[in-house]
Amino acid sequence: MYYITGQVKKLNQDFAVVDANGIGYHVRLTKRLAKSLSLDERSEILVVQVNVHHKEPIVYGFASPKERCMFSLLVEESMLPLEKAFGIVSEGGDDLARMIKDLAYDELEGLGLNEDQARLICARMRYFPFDIHQKEILGSIPPRKIVPLSEGRSPAEDELEVAHRATEASMEMIERVTKGLCALRQIKRSQAEPFIKRALEEVETDEEAVVLQKANALAKEENL
Repeated sequence: MYYITGQVKKLNQDFAVVDANGIGYHVRLTKRLAKSLSLDERSEILVVQVNVHHKEPIVYGFASPKERCMFSLLVEESMLPLEKAFGIVSEGGDDLARMIKDLAYDELEGLGLNEDQARLICARMRYFPFDIHQKEILGSIPPRKIVPLSEGRSPAEDELEVAHRATEASMEMIERVTKGLCALRQIKRSQAEPFIKRALEEVETDEEAVVLQKANALAKEENL
C-alpha cells in the first residue's frame, strides 16, 4: 500500500479515519500531515502499512514522499522501533534528511534520540547505499569513505568515523545473534532474521545476550 484516497471522517492531531471505497482506515499522522488535512474533505495520503505480529496492521501516514522515505530508512537501516521512528519523522519532517547530511547531532537529540543513536543513524544513512528512488527523494549524500583517524581532520570527520565503527560493531553483534539463534533452534538464517528484528524492537537494547534470549523466546512461541 502506497497511498489512500478518501474522505476524512474523523481527525485529530494523532490520527485520522479515512473512508476509502466504504472501508474506514485508521491512519497515524505526522504533525505536518495533521495540519494539512480537513474534516470531511477528500484527501490523498501517502502511507506505510506495517503488519505487527498478532495485532491489527498499523497504517502510518506522511505529509511528503521525503517523510515516508525517511521512516522506511529509519526502520530498515537503523532498526529503530516503529513508534520511535515515526515520532522522529513526525517531529523532524523534511528537515530530518538535512540534519543527517549536516551531522546535526544536537538537533537529532532534540527529536528524542540519545547521542549514540544520533551518531549511529548518521553513519548508517550516510554510508549505506540508497536505491535510485531514495536518492531522488533525499538528494545526494556523501559516499562511504574509510580513512584512519588522524590529526588534521575536522571533528565532524572524526565523529563520523567513530559512528561508522559503532555501526560495524552493531552489525557484528546482530550477525553473532543470528548465528546463535540458528544454532539454538536449528533453523535457517531466513527463519531467524524476523525474530531478531522483532527482538531488537521489543527489548530496545544492543546487549547481545538479551537480544538472543528474546529472539529465542519469540521463535519458541512459533514452535520453531
